[in-house]
Amino acid sequence: MEKEWLQFDRFKDEYRVGARMFVDKARADYGNSEDEIICPCIKCRNSEHHHFEIVYEHLVTRGMDPTYKIWICHGETGSESNHEDLEIPETYKLFKDLCFQHDENDEDDEDVDDTIETREAEILNLVREAETPLFFGCTNYTKMSASVALLKMKARHYLTDIAFDDILRTSRSFLPEDNTLPESLYSMKKLVKAFDLGYEKIHACVNDCCLFRKDLQHLENCPKCGASRWKLNESSSKIQKGIPAKVLRYFPIIPRLRRMFAITETAEQLRWHSNNKSQDGKMRHPVDALAWETINRRWPSFASDPRNIRFGLATDGFNPFHDLRSTYSCWPVILTIYNLSPWLCMSKESLMLTLLIPGPKQPGNDIDVYLAPLVWKDNLFPPTYPPSPYPIPPF
Repeated sequence: MEKEWLQFDRFKDEYRVGARMFVDKARADYGNSEDEIICPCIKCRNSEHHHFEIVYEHLVTRGMDPTYKIWICHGETGSESNHEDLEIPETYKLFKDLCFQHDENDEDDEDVDDTIETREAEILNLVREAETPLFFGCTNYTKMSASVALLKMKARHYLTDIAFDDILRTSRSFLPEDNTLPESLYSMKKLVKAFDLGYEKIHACVNDCCLFRKDLQHLENCPKCGASRWKLNESSSKIQKGIPAKVLRYFPIIPRLRRMFAITETAEQLRWHSNNKSQDGKMRHPVDALAWETINRRWPSFASDPRNIRFGLATDGFNPFHDLRSTYSCWPVILTIYNLSPWLCMSKESLMLTLLIPGPKQPGNDIDVYLAPLVWKDNLFPPTYPPSPYPIPPF
């Protein structure tokens, strides 16, 4: 299909003629009984059907979505070389795996194909919306990156919701008319929330005695110290049932590992340790350490499969409130994947935040209570994976 008309200004005759030819061809080949076609403008982004005249108007007033390179929704198939050059965004790969991981056993066989096709379209629209430039020609920010940057600024400077909405309205007036910056804090949170990887809230004893999970999930008081599970109102000394006194935030490991193994390049990187052990006796990576050899000897079945993950765990306390007068201590727990090469295993992208232990005081020797969700027996793969024949080493 001819695309040269996209190089012209939207108000030039060449652009309008090209847009008219595009709309007429799409109407003839893919229009429905009401002469509606999929609109590829920068705002509709192939997610809405409109009358072909409205689509033509959108293309002239708004412009074509710049991320829509191959017009697959309008009949273009492309050559093999085009498909080889087409790079699927990493965002799409990760988000696709996240969306499908909970649906694998929920559908009947006859509904699987329809469900997959529907979810594929939803995911593609979400990713395309997130990766749309902030305005036509903008290369520094996308709709998603601008939203994340502004939300970070809101948190750093303690801006109120009303003040933030005012900033958004003013910022939109500075930008070109076709900008994609969300109009309100609610819209911005809704966009970011769609890509939330999620975490679990686990109630904890205020004295760090236990987590209210598994057998203790329905208890109202700590079985060890008797402290209430719920928050105590300091002014009235009444228990506020339903409001937990302490909450541990747990970011599940398995979904992230599944996403990593779903990408060919990353799956190969996770086997780096099996072929790159030092040959001169010098230690350049944990694979060259004595501890690694000890694990291999003690659990040979586990060591025989290079895909098995070896983690390093690190934690430390910090004050999240930027106030030196406060003694509040919050403890994030970070996992490092030692399967990766030295230049990857310690990179920011490879560090996995798995637990966020709340304050106000440090957990001390009771930190093992909070590490319980990380025990591998609690993180067995779901039934979609065949059971592993290898013994599980203790945590």
